[in-house]
Amino acid sequence: MTTHLTKIWWDLNKHKLVEQAIPEAEIYKREWVGLTQEEKNDLSMEMVKAGKSVNWLTSRIEAKLKEKNT
Repeated sequence: MTTHLTKIWWDLNKHKLVEQAIPEAEIYKREWVGLTQEEKNDLSMEMVKAGKSVNWLTSRIEAKLKEKNT
Protein backbone atom coordinates (compact mmCIF):
# COMPACT_ATOMS: atom_id res chain seq x y z
CA MET A 1 0.00 0.00 0.00
CA THR A 2 1.42 3.37 -1.01
CA THR A 3 0.56 6.49 0.91
CA HIS A 4 0.16 9.68 -1.06
CA LEU A 5 -1.40 13.09 -0.84
CA THR A 6 -2.97 15.23 -3.48
CA LYS A 7 -2.88 19.02 -3.62
CA ILE A 8 -5.84 20.69 -5.28
CA TRP A 9 -6.12 24.39 -6.02
CA TRP A 10 -7.85 26.83 -8.33
CA ASP A 11 -5.56 28.29 -11.00
CA LEU A 12 -6.66 31.90 -11.39
CA ASN A 13 -4.84 32.39 -14.69
CA LYS A 14 -6.24 29.29 -16.41
CA HIS A 15 -9.61 29.39 -14.63
CA LYS A 16 -9.55 25.73 -13.76
CA LEU A 17 -9.05 23.32 -10.90
CA VAL A 18 -5.55 21.84 -10.75
CA GLU A 19 -4.70 18.55 -9.03
CA GLN A 20 -1.14 17.52 -8.20
CA ALA A 21 -0.03 14.25 -6.59
CA ILE A 22 2.70 14.54 -3.96
CA PRO A 23 5.17 11.62 -4.07
CA GLU A 24 5.47 9.51 -0.92
CA ALA A 25 9.14 10.44 -0.57
CA GLU A 26 8.19 14.12 -0.29
CA ILE A 27 5.50 13.48 2.34
CA TYR A 28 7.93 11.96 4.82
CA LYS A 29 10.90 14.14 3.97
CA ARG A 30 12.30 15.91 7.00
CA GLU A 31 15.72 16.99 8.07
CA TRP A 32 17.67 14.74 10.44
CA VAL A 33 18.42 16.34 13.81
CA GLY A 34 21.73 15.32 15.32
CA LEU A 35 23.31 15.96 18.68
CA THR A 36 24.91 19.29 19.45
CA GLN A 37 28.52 19.38 20.52
CA GLU A 38 27.35 20.28 24.03
CA GLU A 39 25.10 17.20 24.15
CA LYS A 40 27.97 15.01 22.97
CA ASN A 41 30.27 16.47 25.61
CA ASP A 42 27.65 16.02 28.35
CA LEU A 43 27.14 12.36 27.44
CA SER A 44 30.89 11.73 27.31
CA MET A 45 31.45 13.38 30.69
CA GLU A 46 28.54 11.47 32.21
CA MET A 47 30.08 8.22 30.96
CA VAL A 48 33.55 9.03 32.32
CA LYS A 49 32.35 10.30 35.72
CA ALA A 50 30.08 7.31 36.28
CA GLY A 51 32.58 4.79 34.93
CA LYS A 52 30.09 3.55 32.34
CA SER A 53 30.89 1.38 29.31
CA VAL A 54 30.92 2.29 25.64
CA ASN A 55 27.76 0.18 25.25
CA TRP A 56 26.06 2.41 27.80
CA LEU A 57 27.16 5.48 25.85
CA THR A 58 25.90 4.17 22.51
CA SER A 59 22.54 3.32 24.09
CA ARG A 60 22.25 6.85 25.51
CA ILE A 61 23.19 8.39 22.16
CA GLU A 62 20.62 6.25 20.37
CA ALA A 63 17.90 7.24 22.87
CA LYS A 64 18.77 10.94 22.54
CA LEU A 65 18.64 10.82 18.73
CA LYS A 66 15.35 8.93 18.76
CA GLU A 67 13.89 11.55 21.10
CA LYS A 68 14.98 14.38 18.79
CA ASN A 69 13.81 12.76 15.55
CA THR A 70 10.39 11.31 16.36
